[in-house]
Amino acid sequence: MQTLSVKSAQYGANDSWIDVTQVVNALLRYGDGVAVSNRLGGDPVPWVEKVLRCELSDGRRVEYAEGETAFWTPIEIAHLIYHICPFSRSRRVWQDNVRLLKQHANWINGKRIVSIVQGEGCDGVDQVLAEFGDFRIDRTIVRLNSDAWEMATFPAAIQHVASVAANEAVFYGHAKGVSHHGDELKAAEIWTRAMMVFLFGNRDKVLDKLSRHAAVGSFKESDGAFDTNWHFSGTFYAVRNDRLFNHPNWFPSNNDRYFIEFYLATMIQSDEALNLCPIIRPRRMLDYDQWREIEPSLLLAEEAWKSP
Repeated sequence: MQTLSVKSAQYGANDSWIDVTQVVNALLRYGDGVAVSNRLGGDPVPWVEKVLRCELSDGRRVEYAEGETAFWTPIEIAHLIYHICPFSRSRRVWQDNVRLLKQHANWINGKRIVSIVQGEGCDGVDQVLAEFGDFRIDRTIVRLNSDAWEMATFPAAIQHVASVAANEAVFYGHAKGVSHHGDELKAAEIWTRAMMVFLFGNRDKVLDKLSRHAAVGSFKESDGAFDTNWHFSGTFYAVRNDRLFNHPNWFPSNNDRYFIEFYLATMIQSDEALNLCPIIRPRRMLDYDQWREIEPSLLLAEEAWKSP
C-alpha cells in the first residue's frame, strides 16, 4: 500500500475538514506510516475525535481514526515468546495456562519461543514440554529460577525474534498465577483468561490493530515505572518488529523482576499503544471479589472480541 499515492486526504470530523493530501503523500513517499493526529495540519474540531479519510490512486477509500497510524505494512508473520515457571506445587496452574495457550494461539505462524525456569521446587523441562503435545515449539530457553522472574529468560528469548521486518510482530505472554493460591489464584485465572482471549483469541482483529498501532495489549494503565508513564497490566502484549527493533535500546539490559511489564513503554509512547479490553481491571489486582463483580461484563467483551 505504501507504493500507492493518495488522490485525496481529508482530516477532521462532522462538517470541519482540512485537506492534508500533500503532507500524507510526502510521508508515504519518504516516511514509514502516517501518524493520524493534529500534526497533519492543525485541529479542525477541538475536543472531538477526528479521522483521516483517504481516496487512493486505485479508487479505494480508507479511513483511520485519530491516534492510529495509517498505511503501515500489514502484519503477516507473528512470533511468540512464552514464559513458564513450572512450580510443582502449582502444577495444575501452569498446565492450565499451557492449555489456554494451545487453545488460543495455535495460529501463530512465526517463531515460537518457550522459556522455562528450573531449580528447586520446579517440574522438569521434559514434563513441561510434554504438556504442549503437538503445539509446535521452535526453541526452548532454560534458565535457573531466580528473583528476576521473567527477566531471567526474556533477554535471551527476544534475541531470537529480533528483526526490523515491517510485516512481523512479537507476541509475549506468560503462565500466570503459579505463585498464588486460594482466592488470589481464582482472581489470576479470570485475569489470565481475559488477557489470553484479547491477545490471541481473534487473529484477524489483532493483526488489523497491529497494522494501525505500534503495540496492543489488555488492561492498559496510565502509570508506569522505570521512567515510563503507561504499561499493560499483567504483561500480555504484542508489538510491531519495525517499531521495536529499530529502537537503539531494544535489548532489555535491566534485570529487575518487574521490568518486563514496562519494557514496551520505555520505547513506545502511550498514544501508540492500543488497549484491546474495554473493561477496567479491579483496583486491587488479585481481589477475587472485585474480579467476580466485573466478570459478567468481561465475559461479554471477550465473546464480542472473539466474534468475526
